[in-house]
Amino acid sequence: MMQRIRLTAALLLLAAPGLGAQQKLAAEMGIFGQFSKYDDFTGLKNGLGAGARLGVYLARNVGLEYEGDFTKTKSARLGDLTALNNRFDLIFYFPLSDKLRLLAGGGWTGTQYHSDTTKNQYDSGGNAVLGLKYCISEAWAWRTDVNADFKDPSDQTLSGERTRTYNFRLGFSRFLGRHGANSPCYVAPPAPVVVPPPAPQPAPVVVPPPAPQPAPAPVPVPPRRELLTLRGAVFAFDKFDLTVWAKDTLQRAVTLLKANPDAEVEIQGHTDSVGSETYNQALSERRANAVKAYLVSQGIAEHRITTKGFGELQPIADNSTAAGRAENRRVVIIEIP
Repeated sequence: MMQRIRLTAALLLLAAPGLGAQQKLAAEMGIFGQFSKYDDFTGLKNGLGAGARLGVYLARNVGLEYEGDFTKTKSARLGDLTALNNRFDLIFYFPLSDKLRLLAGGGWTGTQYHSDTTKNQYDSGGNAVLGLKYCISEAWAWRTDVNADFKDPSDQTLSGERTRTYNFRLGFSRFLGRHGANSPCYVAPPAPVVVPPPAPQPAPVVVPPPAPQPAPAPVPVPPRRELLTLRGAVFAFDKFDLTVWAKDTLQRAVTLLKANPDAEVEIQGHTDSVGSETYNQALSERRANAVKAYLVSQGIAEHRITTKGFGELQPIADNSTAAGRAENRRVVIIEIP
């Protein structure tokens, strides 16, 4: 039975990269260390161990997990033992902040006590789990939780009593593939703000001769207009490397500039108010230059592009809130008449 469980888990691990590549489906792999505490009457010694987990998120903040772990212990009757655990759990995630998630769930546990020759080496039962997950980024996360195994009878007891084993775990994990939208650490990018082109200027009215007419007034220079504004997920916090989403969105500007080979643009970088004014000024300039470098890499002539950084001096939202700061972290592409 335990061999079939391990084979099933191995097949899930092999399939995880393909699952993580779907548009919404997300997969996660992680490792952890643990301390296991047994009921006193089992005669088993508390011990340290380690394990690995694989999670697949089938719906928003709802995951199906497999865990395999081992704990070194000792029995008063049999001496040294190794407890090998397999768990299948359904986990629910509840956002507490932008980065922190509460997790709760439960499922089934199967255990084999390696080196036991008394035909009491297998047991199984239910389990419950409660913990916290901290999203370092969309790709990495820390997790700490407490797992309780409930078995009846179990844990090397010959009298058939119900037992409880508590496992205190700490570990980290990585999300696979494209970090699908069902992942608890996924952050949806804001929709880009595209300014429509101005209406065409009407043709000047020409009065026919013979009456002399004054020279027509020159057509006023149209105002500088925004071609594209990127907000929120353009850059990671305190970084100037473009995200995949930003590069995809910038293809709109590439298409527009290629269709208008005489057009020139100015790239303006802005930041929120976190950090010093001098540091934010330099960061905004680096971000504007990163966008310019990407446009040049896509075939846009460098002489058609200028850059300018404004730092934190031109906010468009309240910097005292996370949402306002995300709005202020932006890059604007301006057409130069």
